[in-house]
Amino acid sequence: MLREATHYARLALSFGRLSFTRPETDPAAMVQRYLQNRQANFLTLMRKAVFDRPANPYKTMFHWPDASTAMSNRWSARMGSSMH
Repeated sequence: MLREATHYARLALSFGRLSFTRPETDPAAMVQRYLQNRQANFLTLMRKAVFDRPANPYKTMFHWPDASTAMSNRWSARMGSSMH
């Protein structure tokens, strides 16, 4: 019960912050910026979520032979270029 109450309290706080967020004046430009930076954003996410967390099972996988941060960089570059 306490866990659910905490969940809903956080949800209410998020809605409160959202209500004070100014609307995007140029949504198309915002999407364009996200698309231009998607590879860097993905690599930042991988670093924070995988490589900076010793207990993450994907980090273990990337320590196998032929697997590395460089491999994930090549993979994201290849996947990013195929999405244009």
